[in-house]
Amino acid sequence: MAKTTALTDAKCKQTKHNPDGNNKLFDGGGLYLELMPSGSKKWRLKYRFNGKENRLTFGDYRPIYAVTDVKTFIANVQKAIPGAGKRPIKTTTGAMRGRQ
Repeated sequence: MAKTTALTDAKCKQTKHNPDGNNKLFDGGGLYLELMPSGSKKWRLKYRFNGKENRLTFGDYRPIYAVTDVKTFIANVQKAIPGAGKRPIKTTTGAMRGRQ
């Protein structure tokens, strides 16, 4: 398995969509930034719930959010997933969008 390097603000700002593939910048722990053909960048989290892989989208990448702030927010969501008893989408939808 390839080693994942932590995302930085500079890397997130500079990276563009690649039509040949590899349009996900992984940070580890399921967090990644997906590069869309339109040029937008989406924060996403892969996680397992009841044995099935799921994905949460937290909103668009914006340089006003430091990568460390996003990581802190995501870490709090990850803590809630195992004991929640329900999919976290019910409580986190639009959470990053609301922080504008």
